[in-house]
Amino acid sequence: MTITETAPEAEASDAGHPEGRADGDLATLVTTGDHKRIGRLFLGTSLLGLITVVVAGLILDLERLSTDSFELLTSGSVVQVTALHELGLVLLFALPALIGLAMVIVPLQVGASTLAFPRAAALSFWGWLLGAALWVAGLLVGGGPGGTDLQGTDLWLLATGMLIVSLLLGTVCVLTTIFGLRTTGMTLRRIPAFSFSMLVAGSVWLITLPVAVANLLIIYLDHRHAQVMWGANEAILSQLSWLTGQPQIYAIAIPVLGIAADQIPVFAGVRQRFTGVLMAAIGIFGFLAIGAWAQAAIQPTDIFDEPLFVAVGVLAVLPVLMVLALGGETIRAGKLRPSGSLITALCAGLALLAATAAGAVHVIEPLELAGTSWHTGQMNLTVLAVILGVLSGSWYWAPKLFGRTLDDVAGKLIGPLLLLGGLLLAVPLLVAGILDQPVTVPPGPVDDPVGALNGAAFAGRALVLLAVIGAAATLLRGRGRTDTPDDPWGGHTLEWATTSPPPVGNFAEAPVVTDDRPLFTETAEEDASA
Repeated sequence: MTITETAPEAEASDAGHPEGRADGDLATLVTTGDHKRIGRLFLGTSLLGLITVVVAGLILDLERLSTDSFELLTSGSVVQVTALHELGLVLLFALPALIGLAMVIVPLQVGASTLAFPRAAALSFWGWLLGAALWVAGLLVGGGPGGTDLQGTDLWLLATGMLIVSLLLGTVCVLTTIFGLRTTGMTLRRIPAFSFSMLVAGSVWLITLPVAVANLLIIYLDHRHAQVMWGANEAILSQLSWLTGQPQIYAIAIPVLGIAADQIPVFAGVRQRFTGVLMAAIGIFGFLAIGAWAQAAIQPTDIFDEPLFVAVGVLAVLPVLMVLALGGETIRAGKLRPSGSLITALCAGLALLAATAAGAVHVIEPLELAGTSWHTGQMNLTVLAVILGVLSGSWYWAPKLFGRTLDDVAGKLIGPLLLLGGLLLAVPLLVAGILDQPVTVPPGPVDDPVGALNGAAFAGRALVLLAVIGAAATLLRGRGRTDTPDDPWGGHTLEWATTSPPPVGNFAEAPVVTDDRPLFTETAEEDASA
């Protein structure tokens, strides 16, 4: 008996599922319920969001190079641009990009004919897109953190809540698909690593992001009633800073582990080693990434005195190291076929390991790194891992996302280039933190060593921007083969059991699985019988 036989009386039907129509007109895009199209919309627009926030980071880097006073920005607009950069990395890029990738791939991996609540998924995208536009508009009219416009600040707070609620709605669609639409035989222990990592990450988001909505409500009430609790608008950012600080920042990087873990066995040509241990490590990392509790009552640095905060910061490096070690063991057991997506995935794993290692150092109180640019460097390393992970997944699953493979040479270049640029950005900020550079942009002159480090960070961010633009252009142009086979990599999991691109309903026949790597086992059985 094959591992992916047809379930009795369980043929996939297109009835009741959104029709897959050709892309093009606006009405089709707005009314679509096709999870593949919605996911592509999330993924493409999030890359535009990434370019926007990286440009904001470049502006801040230029301001750090000032030798006297603020040159490009005022003291208030520095806080606004900082909010655009730091919160934008999470709300405009990381979460929507991962949700978009999951909306396309997770239903295929679990053998579902569609995404749960497809119309709600479409609503989540359009709500997020409208919220993003209002969010940026609120900053442009002088609102938000550091802003002076009353109505603009109200608009920014409303838009931030809209962004978070929309992303939570998309997360609910993905998690419901994993829990409720798995095909016959697809137990939770058999779901692929990326789907499992999205299950862990989505659960963390559902636990923590509503806390941010509650923060926004309190901030709004304080803002409308004479700012008696937190003070002026500059304090808004500090009340939301836990979203980009430890350990919450790791919540956006959980799926990176799943993206890498799904590819390593495929390109090594062997079964994943110690799958249960791998899943446990991803789950532990998710548990340690729950960070809504790590909020300071008065000053952002107060939390560094909490023993639990220090323990979580130090322990977070262990599950990442465990996943990478298991990947190395799997590679050692097989014969590696390097590809652009795998190289980028390995770069993502290394960036995440560096981020958690920097986080472990950050929380050691005697080093007095709290409130310094070490935080900015560590945050940028974490986001770098997410950027690499998203691009790796886009290259690997391009046949399912776009119906074609992407330029493998470009994939092999973009990963190392991004890693080099990210390290050139983050390491100088870490060193500058040791030299007591504050996390905020200093309004006065800077010492020569710190100024040189800030110049290196600027160059690194510029390199990251160029690599991201190059990757986005490759995705938009769709360079690569147009005669893509259904399974160009010899994949192990169910998404490779259907056509590229997948049809309406995803599968011609509903599969039945009895193994966590059904296509790998099926191929091995066929080879043995031959």
